Amino acid sequence: MSRAETPIAVASHGAAWKSDEAVGFVRIVPSMDGIKGLDVASAVVATDAKDCKGKFASGRTSELVDSDVVFRGFSSCEDSDGARFSQYFIVSRKKGGFVLFSVVSNTKTEQAKTVTKEERLVDFRKAALVVVNQ
Repeated sequence: MSRAETPIAVASHGAAWKSDEAVGFVRIVPSMDGIKGLDVASAVVATDAKDCKGKFASGRTSELVDSDVVFRGFSSCEDSDGARFSQYFIVSRKKGGFVLFSVVSNTKTEQAKTVTKEERLVDFRKAALVVVNQ
């Protein structure tokens, strides 16, 4: 996406992308001593918690995908800006650090609700691995 068409919510986080269902970004997280993928997942959802001025819920997990671990942080927020669901897929880089692949959707639209379904999560986890292997 060009800077002009990039939503403000993702503009400062990295290279933005957009589909009919969601928007998101891909960002390199530099290596830091003692920081693990679950720590990165916790940090990004903690930022979501600060930004949400209404109902908020979050979690984190790790999953094995094609012999690689994909860490996932997720949050939902419903406030005066609307209802949204954010997911962050974090993969370790061979050069150190992590690649963070995000998916943010407005949960009020039927099309956007599909990003929370398990078959879509499989696609997003694999996309995160593709990004890190590029």
